Amino acid sequence: MARATFSLRSAAVAGVAVAAAVALAACGGEDRGSVTVEGTGTGTAGTSTSTGTTTHSGTGTTAAGAVPAGVVAEQQKLAEELEHEGGVREVGEWKIGYIVEGAEGWWVPTGNGSYRWRRPARGETHHVEIIPIERSTGRVVPDVRIDLEILDSSGNVVVRTRPRFYYAEFFHYADNVRIPRPGTYTLRVRITPPPFTRHGEESQQPALAKGAEVTFRGVRFEKS
Repeated sequence: MARATFSLRSAAVAGVAVAAAVALAACGGEDRGSVTVEGTGTGTAGTSTSTGTTTHSGTGTTAAGAVPAGVVAEQQKLAEELEHEGGVREVGEWKIGYIVEGAEGWWVPTGNGSYRWRRPARGETHHVEIIPIERSTGRVVPDVRIDLEILDSSGNVVVRTRPRFYYAEFFHYADNVRIPRPGTYTLRVRITPPPFTRHGEESQQPALAKGAEVTFRGVRFEKS
């Protein structure tokens, strides 16, 4: 897997997991597992400890009001991959992350209720993931239009794509890309405000009403 040429501060990465866990606990939600999140200061999101005595089939132990174990695991996995295979930038209400991996396959809906497996196409070398996160809560934001450009060392755009939304270990936007040769590149990410309806008070400003642009320099694309 490709790695960024810089690493995140451990506290910033761990904050993604902790913020989401606290926010979800406050909102209640489905009771599927009890997890205690503790910051480790080592670049991961923390450690988890199952508690409680009520068992639901296939979900493990639970406790009333607990954050679902799957939610904490999702945030931990996201934080780890951002730390080791990507990077994060903060701007306005947004925390925008990227991850670079080898080209991957995925399930594609056919339109008739079924899916077909899509293998990486000939020439596709890498899989680039973009993760738009609400800075105040740590939640991955759905329904976002993302425009991604990859530039070489001369400033030439070698890839231009609009990543799609993916279900995975953590929700993200991604696409396979063709990189002409291994080396160091620049990612330019533009986020358009999501068009969904927003709850809130009339006296408040709507959340995530402004888009964002970020640039990640010195991103390594290794030979796949």
